[in-house]
Amino acid sequence: MRKIRIIGHISLDGLVQASGGSDEDGDGDFEHGGWIVPHSEPAVGEAIAATHDKAFDLLPGRRTYDI
Repeated sequence: MRKIRIIGHISLDGLVQASGGSDEDGDGDFEHGGWIVPHSEPAVGEAIAATHDKAFDLLPGRRTYDI
């Protein structure tokens, strides 16, 4: 049986929306897409790259799948 790993991007105030690109998710008139980019450090990118550098199965949520 495989393990499920979760990579979640959430702000300290609980925002879980559009962390990637400025036009990624405008749902609910959200205007701050790409919010993680100005606040991340190189270690964040390295950790994400290390997680994705091996073969893995992707289990997206419904909304991510729709995108």
